[in-house]
Parts: sequence; C-alpha cells; structure tokens
Amino acid sequence: MCKALIKIVLVWLVAVCCFDARLLAQKAQIDYSVGGLISKPAYFPNHARSTMTGFGVDITREKFISPNFSWTVSTGFNYFRGGITHHNRPGMAKDTAIRHFVGIPVMGGLKLYFGKIFYVSGDAGLLLRVNNNTKTHLGITPSAGVMLRTGKSKIDLGIKLVNALKGFSQAKNNSLQNGGYGFWTCRAAWVF
Repeated sequence: MCKALIKIVLVWLVAVCCFDARLLAQKAQIDYSVGGLISKPAYFPNHARSTMTGFGVDITREKFISPNFSWTVSTGFNYFRGGITHHNRPGMAKDTAIRHFVGIPVMGGLKLYFGKIFYVSGDAGLLLRVNNNTKTHLGITPSAGVMLRTGKSKIDLGIKLVNALKGFSQAKNNSLQNGGYGFWTCRAAWVF
C-alpha cells in the first residue's frame, strides 16, 4: 500500500512538471529560491525522546497561477544531530539511541498570498530514506511566512511543520523508520 502511494506522489510530481512545461510560453512569473534551514523536533511517538537539531538547505521553484496564488516544487537536505532515545517497549529488544540522521524532502504544493507580504502554503510529497536509521515516508507540510522585497529580489522568512506520516508496514526498531513524527523548520531564503 505504501509503495503504491509513493508511486502516486512521484507520478503527480512528474505530471505537474510536464504540465508546467506546456505553459512556459505564457509569460507567467516563476521564482526560484535557495535558503538555509534550522529544525527542531515538534513531536515523536510517546516512546521516543529527542534532543536533535537539524541544519540544512533547500531549493524551491514557485510558479504563479494568479497574482496571489502559486504552486511550488521543492527539495532540500537536512542533517539532524543530537539524540533520539527509543525506550524499551513491546516488540523492541532494548533501548536504542540514534545520534544523527539525514532528511531529503521532495515536495509539491500550493501557496496563497494575503497582500504582497504574508503567505500560507501546504506541501505533500516524500521524505526520502538516506541512511539505515530512516525509511521513506509520505510527508505533509503546512507553512506560513513573509516575503520581504529588497530591490529586484526578495527574502522569504517562514516556518513550517514537516510531518512524516506513519507507515503501513510492520513496526520497526525506531520512530524514524515507523513514521509518526514531525519537526519545526525555520527557513530564510533568497528569492530570485
């Protein structure tokens, strides 16, 4: 079931990119942004405790459908360091600790502007597996922020809640493999 959902998300992202290729001749505004990320855990299952901090970068492509509405495609790299302790529970042989992990989200979504400064957005996609501590999960990310104009470019300051949805497979050794966790991410990006 999870593999089918992952395939659906990937097909949707490819379809959005192909649909956009047909519309390039319409002179719609397209923005690209590159930003830095700082992340902290928002929630983990009640058998886990986290003191991790994440640092990373992301790249976003935003295409405006109207002056106040756009769709986005983004990816990034987030390195988490600190500790997650998974306490002994039924099905686990012992307490386990994880000292670091890497997250690579691949997301697509919609963004709605209120005036020229404030926005809210929602993204959905995949949080890709990079090392043995994690698994690929479906992700949902609501966010809000401000877009500040600085001459010809803009600065995007935002906050988002990245949610790794709980998987459909059997219980694994830790919550990074099971899903059902989330983290807050603050983003500062240069838009060009």
